[in-house]
Amino acid sequence: MTPSQEAIEFNNHGVMLFQQGRYAEALAAYERAIALDPKYSAPWCCKGNVFSEQQRYAEALAAYEKAIELDPKDAFPWHGKGHVFENQKRYDNALAAFEKTLEINPKWALPLNCKGDVFWTQRRYLEAIQSYCRFYHLAHERELIEKLPKWLRRVGPLLAYRILFQAHPDWQISPKIGDLSQKTQDGCQDLLTLLQHVNSDACGLTPFERLKLAGVITFYGGDPLRARDMFEEVDSQDDTDLLGQYYLVRSLHGFCEDAAAELDFAVQQAQAYLADHAAEPELLQMYYAGQIFALAANHAQAQRCFQTINRFLPALYMDMLMLHRQRQLTECDQRIETILECEHARQQQGQRGFLQEMPPLDFDAPEQFWERAHFGEITEAVRLVHDWLDTYEQTPRGSRIRFCCILTAAAQWPPKNSRRFTSGACRPPQNTPRRKTPRNA
Repeated sequence: MTPSQEAIEFNNHGVMLFQQGRYAEALAAYERAIALDPKYSAPWCCKGNVFSEQQRYAEALAAYEKAIELDPKDAFPWHGKGHVFENQKRYDNALAAFEKTLEINPKWALPLNCKGDVFWTQRRYLEAIQSYCRFYHLAHERELIEKLPKWLRRVGPLLAYRILFQAHPDWQISPKIGDLSQKTQDGCQDLLTLLQHVNSDACGLTPFERLKLAGVITFYGGDPLRARDMFEEVDSQDDTDLLGQYYLVRSLHGFCEDAAAELDFAVQQAQAYLADHAAEPELLQMYYAGQIFALAANHAQAQRCFQTINRFLPALYMDMLMLHRQRQLTECDQRIETILECEHARQQQGQRGFLQEMPPLDFDAPEQFWERAHFGEITEAVRLVHDWLDTYEQTPRGSRIRFCCILTAAAQWPPKNSRRFTSGACRPPQNTPRRKTPRNA
C-alpha cells in the first residue's frame, strides 16, 4: 500500500532534521508520519536510526523490528539492526543482520563494507579483505572514494599497493583514486626497491636466505597475505627453520583457521630443537624457539630460551618481557637496567640501539633489515622499558641521570618511521599493562 503524501512529507522532514542533529524534532516528525499512516514502515526505521545515534539501543531494535513487520522486503531496517548489534559488540548478530540486508538487496554495496568492518574488529582479516573487495566491485564511484582511503590506511603499504595496482587496476579510472594510488606507490617505493634487490642475484644471499628475507620485508611492509605464501614455501623447503615457523604463524594470525594448528607444529619443532641442541644451540634458532614459545604463552619456557642467549640484545629484551608476564617484577627491573647499560654501551660505540629511531633503508646491505625485524619482534618489550623510564624518578640502583643518554633517545619514542615495522601489517600490537605506581626498591 502506498503511504499518504502527507505522511511521506513528514518523514522526509524528519530525515532533514536528523541530518542536522535535531533528534527530538526529528522524532516528533516521525511520530506525526506514523499517526497519519500507521502502516507506513519508513518512519519506524528512521526512528530506529535516531535511537541508534542516541545509543538507545533497545528502543532502536524495537523500532527496526516494527519496520520489518510492516515491510519485510525493506533492507534498511536490517542494516540499522546490524549497526546496533555492532555497537553492542554482538558481532555474530551484526554479521547476520548485514547478510540479511544483502539477501534482500544484493546490489547494495554498503553492507559489504559494514561486514568488512565487523570482520576487522574480530581480527578476521582475510574475510574482512574479501568483504571489502566485494564492496569495491559493487560500489559507485562516490562510495568508493569515500570508503577506500579509510581502508587503505588500515592495511600495510605493500598490501595496499598490490590491491590497487595488481588486483584492481580498473579502479585507476577515477582521477581521485588515481591520486590516492600514486600516494600509496610513493609510500612504499623504498620497500619495493629493496624487495627487487633482494630477489636479484646481486643480493649475495642464498636463494633460501633471500626467500626468508623477502618474506620478512613483505610481512613488516604490510602484506601478510603474500608473506604467508613465502613462509609456506620456507616451510616446504625446511620445516626445522624456526624463523620460518615463527613468521608463518604470525602471518597466518587472523587470516587462516589453521593458525592454531601451525602454532602447535611450530612448538613441536622448537621443542625438538631444544632436545637435540641443548648443549650447543645456534643463536637465531634458540631466539626464534623462544619467540615461538612466547606466541604459545609458554612464558617460562620462552624465558629459559632467551636467558640462554641474553648476550643477544633482542633476546635480553624478550627475557625481560617474559619475566614481566610471569610477574617476577624484581628480576624484571634488574633486566631493564642491564638493557639500559647495553643500550648505553652501544651508543658509546656509535651503534644504534632499539630505543632510537631506525636508520633509513640501506639498499646496499639489505640484510640489515633483520635489525628492523628484531625491532618489530620486541616492540612490546621496548614499550615496557619506555614505560619503566617514565615511571621511576629514581632507578632501584641509582639516579636516572646515570642513564641520561638512554633517556634522551627514549624521549623520541615511538620512532617516526616505526609504524610499518612494528605491528606487522594488519595485526594490532599487544598491550602491555602499564605499572601505575612505582614500587619501593
